Amino acid sequence: MLDVLSKVWCWGRNASGQLGLGDNVDRNAPKEVISVSGAVNISSGYAHTCIITILKKLLCWGYNRYGQLGAGNTSNSNIPVEVVGLN
Repeated sequence: MLDVLSKVWCWGRNASGQLGLGDNVDRNAPKEVISVSGAVNISSGYAHTCIITILKKLLCWGYNRYGQLGAGNTSNSNIPVEVVGLN
């Protein structure tokens, strides 16, 4: 059974906003990404993070120079943004 209140916690380097906490401050202890809930899967790359939610939304945040956030641009984001163009 899926826990629909699944929370996301991030920590570490945050130069590109890859922790999704709304800032670019490094963290040496876990901090909850409060703008997301219902995460059922999570994946992280070099400096970005993506989750799939119970509502089947794909959200990503962090480094985006090559468009890895799927937001239709190349701007870094320190908050979760929804991947565009998925049905």
